[in-house]
Amino acid sequence: MVGWPFKRRLLSTGASKLARHGLNVRQVKDPMSGFFALPRELIKDISIGTKGYKILLEILVKNKGVQVKEIPYTFTDRVSGKSKMDRNVIMNYAAAVWQLYLYGQNAGQRTVNKQVNRRSVVFLSKIGRYYTVGIAGLIINYVVSFLLANDVANSLRLLSNLWYIEASMVGIGISTAFNFFFNKYWTFEDREFSPGSTAKQFLSFFGISVIGAIIQLYILYMLVENDMPYRLSLVLAVSIASLSNFVLYKKLTFREKVWA
Repeated sequence: MVGWPFKRRLLSTGASKLARHGLNVRQVKDPMSGFFALPRELIKDISIGTKGYKILLEILVKNKGVQVKEIPYTFTDRVSGKSKMDRNVIMNYAAAVWQLYLYGQNAGQRTVNKQVNRRSVVFLSKIGRYYTVGIAGLIINYVVSFLLANDVANSLRLLSNLWYIEASMVGIGISTAFNFFFNKYWTFEDREFSPGSTAKQFLSFFGISVIGAIIQLYILYMLVENDMPYRLSLVLAVSIASLSNFVLYKKLTFREKVWA
């Protein structure tokens, strides 16, 4: 890429990594390209539902294991006209990735509808528990931070007398520990609490929480910079980041299958 502004380069790189790792098309370095050729039979028996120019991504997802040859070319910034990249394109892309993710999860399971429906119920049940714990954690975070801040602590004659930043750090720590243990015991029904295993899970949980914060900030920046209102951008960023955290906790921290 030559002459691309930082924002456009960051957006393109993030979209490509999301596609490669989220949809498991890692054999292709640039699944977002609109410049490609293919044998006709690859699209003979599949339906194409992608909006916009990201049709290559759908073809790759629906033809798992297909051999790909990539030929490098130089992509320069446009010298005239106006880019099609706006918030509608971003939202369409997010919707397409989600649809293709569901397609991949359901591939090979079309004839076992009862099993899929049961998994869906269990999955949604765990999401409900996860968000319930998250809301409780937010309340704990707020209450602890509020009560330990020096002005409030002095007025209530509490033992603590912390600077508001210190109070917030304590609140974050307590709420993170609360979220971990309640998600472990209730959401993911993991009742094994040996010290070594629990410590490893907690470190994994904390690391994923940090990744979620980075994802939230990245999405928020991209949406706001593409003229989406801040409040709506914040809601979308928090929603996407929290959902990605749930999937990562499920897969990496508590070693469960994602769709189960």
